[in-house]
Amino acid sequence: MEENFSSRQLSGDIERQAIMDIQRYLRQLSLEDPAFARVAVDGIYGAETVRAVEEFQRLSGLEVTGRVDRITWDRLFEEYTMSLYRNSFPAPFPVFPMNPVGYTVSVGERSFLVSVIQYLLSEIAALYGDSTLSTDVNGEYSDSTAEAVKALQRIFGLEVRYLRQLSLEDPAFARVAVDGIYGAETVRAVEEFQRLSGLEVTGRVDRITWDRLFEEYTMSLYRNSFPAPFPVFPMNPVGYTVSVGERSFLVSVIQYLLSEIAALYGDSTLSTDVNGEYSDSTAEAVKALQRIFGLEVTGEVDRVTWDALIDAYGVAFGQVKQ
Repeated sequence: MEENFSSRQLSGDIERQAIMDIQRYLRQLSLEDPAFARVAVDGIYGAETVRAVEEFQRLSGLEVTGRVDRITWDRLFEEYTMSLYRNSFPAPFPVFPMNPVGYTVSVGERSFLVSVIQYLLSEIAALYGDSTLSTDVNGEYSDSTAEAVKALQRIFGLEVRYLRQLSLEDPAFARVAVDGIYGAETVRAVEEFQRLSGLEVTGRVDRITWDRLFEEYTMSLYRNSFPAPFPVFPMNPVGYTVSVGERSFLVSVIQYLLSEIAALYGDSTLSTDVNGEYSDSTAEAVKALQRIFGLEVTGEVDRVTWDALIDAYGVAFGQVKQ
């Protein structure tokens, strides 16, 4: 017997939930396409919902019945999940290395990471009209780039200083037991912290010691967390695609990711020059990636291909998508 969701056949809590799911899916589609009416999510399969289902079936090339059979359900759920995907944020690019711990970029380094840092600084400088943040985007960490970074650090109140680690990072700090007892072991650990922090050594946690201890603790957590990713692929316009002929920093990122993956796996079909120009050779490398992931082979980087590229890079280099 054909499985249908209709006002005559659905009853009870389970059926009401199924109707609400249908209405929620239809409502999500209406947020993107005004051709779909924005139905109420009330669990009632009334005339409004029937009309919305009929319109969905008509626009999807399905038999127009106003009933949600298995074919209509599957198509509706597919369109709903794709709508959610299109309106979620694109996968960010985890460009700053997780290892080695404490890695620092400084004057003299030449790398793609430096180009990313310079690009971000220049974009922020242009947005806020602050020339002290501006620097050339050339991949070389020069004195002018260092000055722009210092300007950013001043804005955020960051001092260029060594932040002492706690016991997990610095063996000078004893690893005390977390037992809720302020005994001799804890007193000695507090005294050592005060001494190394240049505070009065009392063994007691007054307000100054507490504030410094909390600051060091939070900074320790920060240093051992994943670096902030770089959300480079645009959220808008919806359906944005990178194709042959485009010249942009985003193209450079795509080319860099492809080249890094190609080098790691020794697959020359994924390799392309990193020059910011989406050439035919870049399109061929993208096609190779799309074949590996079983995607439609277009040679263009849409949202789906971008996320596949980030997944491949993340697996290759042990980065976790955030």
